[in-house]
Amino acid sequence: MTKRASPPRPRTHDPRCAERIRVLKLAEAGDPPRPPAELLHTISAEIKTHCAHAPLKAYRLAYGWTVTGAVRALHAMCDEHGLGRSGLTKRSWLDWEAGNRPSRYNQDLLCRLFGTGPVQLGFARDYGDHGHHGTAEIAVPSPRAALASRDTLPAAGRPEESPAAVWEPPQPHGSLAEGF
Repeated sequence: MTKRASPPRPRTHDPRCAERIRVLKLAEAGDPPRPPAELLHTISAEIKTHCAHAPLKAYRLAYGWTVTGAVRALHAMCDEHGLGRSGLTKRSWLDWEAGNRPSRYNQDLLCRLFGTGPVQLGFARDYGDHGHHGTAEIAVPSPRAALASRDTLPAAGRPEESPAAVWEPPQPHGSLAEGF
């Protein structure tokens, strides 16, 4: 069996580029001592787009954390909220940034840590329309067409008039039914 080659990944920028974006955006916002989550999400999106980093790495860099710092932050969050200590290691984090998926439990912890969802961290896809149309067209009959086709069916072919369409509760059977 032939394996398909993965499309080439864009070359990522050095983490110093992400740090420049972070410092610039924080300075533009007045260098808040505790940057709001919305600002950090914006910084992350810019790092992801400009530097071509994976979403999880872009979030980590937006927060200004090393991998070790991010692992410590996650452990501290777990301790603070009584979530139980995650077995997270630096190696696990690096694997996730390289494209491996964390367990659902760890995805939840990461989403809590960054105050976002699995789509934004690159663990899921969003298939919502969001104002633009997808590539697939779904045919939905208009109410008028649906009514017209209903009138052309013989009475026995209409589900609401078919004897099988009437729901009746299941009847007990066997010795269990006789005991009631």
